[in-house]
Amino acid sequence: MSSTTDRLKLYEAILDLIEQKRTETGDPSLAESVESVIVESQIHDLEQEILEKPGALEPWLVRRRRWDN
Repeated sequence: MSSTTDRLKLYEAILDLIEQKRTETGDPSLAESVESVIVESQIHDLEQEILEKPGALEPWLVRRRRWDN
């Protein structure tokens, strides 16, 4: 099993626990920042993986320049 698969399973379990606690407490904003960090991390990892091994997507990829101001 790859580390990507392991991370996805771990993040899924964490997000499931967050959702369960939200339901139990009735607080829909519980752990929003944790959820946000997990989702942003996964999006970043996916973007990097696609850029490293674009496969059939290569003709449609356009590199963007990031401005850090």
